Amino acid sequence: MDRTDSEILKLLIDDSSISAPMIAKKLKRKKILLTPRAIRKHIISLQKSNVISKFTAILDDESSGREVKRIILVQFQHTSNFLKRLEEYKQYLMSAPYCIFAIRVRGDLDWIHYKCFPSKKMADFEDDIFRQTFSDIIKNYHAYDAEVRKDNFNGLVTENDVKNHLFKYADTTVIG
Repeated sequence: MDRTDSEILKLLIDDSSISAPMIAKKLKRKKILLTPRAIRKHIISLQKSNVISKFTAILDDESSGREVKRIILVQFQHTSNFLKRLEEYKQYLMSAPYCIFAIRVRGDLDWIHYKCFPSKKMADFEDDIFRQTFSDIIKNYHAYDAEVRKDNFNGLVTENDVKNHLFKYADTTVIG
C-alpha cells in the first residue's frame, strides 16, 4: 500500500460516502493528483485485496442506544473445569449485543470488555448477572463507566503518522 492508498483510506475512514471527485479535490491539497476515475480504481483495488472489507454506517451514540459505556477488567482464578467455563465465557461475550469489543490480554488481567447499554439500570442488571454467572472463575472484577473522548477503532495507523506525532513530543537533543 502506497501513500496514495493511505490517503484515500483515511478519507474513506472519516466518511465512507465521500465521492471520488471530492476525494480528488482533497488529495490535490496534499499534492496527489488523481482523476475521480483513477480514485475509483484505487478503491476497487483496495477492495479486491481485502484492505477494505466493507463500507458501513457509524451511528451517533445517542441514537444508537449507547447511553452508558462501561469498561470491564477481569482477572481469572483457575478451577478444575476452567477450560470449559472459559469457552462459555467467550460465548457469552461473543453473543452479547451490548459487548462492543472483548480483548483477551496477558499479564495482570485476562480480559478487557467494552460494553454499551441504553440505560444505567440495564447496565447494572447485566453486571449482576455476568458476575453471578462467572463468579467461579473470576478472581478480580472491575467495572468503570466511561466517557469516550476519542474513537478511532477503524483508523489507519501508518509508520509515518506515528513518527510525525512522536517527533512533536520528542526531545530533539536525545534524537540528535
